[in-house]
Amino acid sequence: EVFENNKQDITVAMMKNYPLLLRKFISDKAKVSLLVEIVLSMKLELYSMKRQEQNFKNVLQLMKEAFFKHGDKDPLRACVKAIHFCCTESQGELQDFARNKLKELEDEIIAKLKSAIREVVDGGDEYSLLVNLRRLYELQLSRYVPIDNLYEEIVMVLRDFRNMEDEVVGLLLQNMYFHLAWSVQSIIDGESVSAASLNSIVSKRDTLLQELVYFVNLATESNEGGKGGSELAGRVCIVLPETWCLLKMEKYRKTELERLGYQPNADVVQKFWELCQQQLNVSDEVEDDDVNKDVTKEYSEETNKCAVLLAACKLIASNIVPKDYLAPEVISHFVMHGAHVADIIKHLITFLKKREDDWSAIFLEALKKAYHWHTVDSSGNEDISSENSFLECKNLAVELSGTFIGAARNKHMSDILKLVKDGIEYAFVDAPKQLSFLEAAVVHFVPKLPASDVLKM
Repeated sequence: EVFENNKQDITVAMMKNYPLLLRKFISDKAKVSLLVEIVLSMKLELYSMKRQEQNFKNVLQLMKEAFFKHGDKDPLRACVKAIHFCCTESQGELQDFARNKLKELEDEIIAKLKSAIREVVDGGDEYSLLVNLRRLYELQLSRYVPIDNLYEEIVMVLRDFRNMEDEVVGLLLQNMYFHLAWSVQSIIDGESVSAASLNSIVSKRDTLLQELVYFVNLATESNEGGKGGSELAGRVCIVLPETWCLLKMEKYRKTELERLGYQPNADVVQKFWELCQQQLNVSDEVEDDDVNKDVTKEYSEETNKCAVLLAACKLIASNIVPKDYLAPEVISHFVMHGAHVADIIKHLITFLKKREDDWSAIFLEALKKAYHWHTVDSSGNEDISSENSFLECKNLAVELSGTFIGAARNKHMSDILKLVKDGIEYAFVDAPKQLSFLEAAVVHFVPKLPASDVLKM
């Protein structure tokens, strides 16, 4: 009740001055974001009760103007949130006005994007395209935007102009994914499915996947050292698994939408993970520097190494890809990239244990991966690198063995024993070359076993 009274007081106090404040600070991107969101704390029905309809309309018009005056994340997101609030919380004629204003905004974005694409085709710069792709991105985060007539132009500019800036290409791909996701949801929610609409979505699915795979191949096959840790590579590492999850075969099997289902092949999954590893191997200092060099890269947190790893983990948790391949690959990075990455992998391990997966085999494969990096470093005669990789393998074993304490140790005793036995067998397969695997990995699990089991080995 107190909260509602406060909302009423805020609304009455701001009703006449709100448009004036918005107009005064509309060009200030820091202040306009905060001002626009004031509407979220207002009781919009009071505009009708107090006969202040024109002020409400003025506020919405100014929000729309602010949306097109700025191209940065915070003001764009604030404007979208505020306009959506007005569309849902206002009533009667004012709600109709708000919804019409949102429709005008959508139409204007589409028109601006068409114009921006033509500008790029005619040899102009990409700034207008970039800014309007951000605007479309912010809208599509929360609602369906009818860009069917624009989709082919997006695909055209993506395919015909391969040297566009990373952020532009990334936002083209992201907006294509959003459109596909909203289209799929629309057809799922519909009462009936027409062949034409299903064919259209399947075509868009295939086009998006082709483009994503193209950029995966481009990044993994490129010999340019700087390309691996690019913003575009990070965006692809996010959008591709999201697309695979959206199109998971089991969702559509034995339904009239069965054609929508998609299963990635092993080669693409492997290249996807190679690209993820390139992103993970970018040092934190370089990642921070890349963000600080260009203040316009406000979406970098959406494509950083933690976001990339979460996307890979989602594939494992959703059974999109074989966990016996990707889970060990992910876990092998447990101790390599700092606390945030380690926390994500720790949650994955907890999930795998709860699901009663064959985690002992997964752990052993992860340790083999880490040990393999050590043997590669050793063969290159790089003493420091070899020492570091050996230490990382030991640290990984320490962390993994450390997950078995208390009741977990007793519950998984047979699995620990299996891991130790299989680890010893692996070490002796290529003795004496691989005997150091015992010291690097196996020995850390032995103390978790009863003495009687150790003596029997």
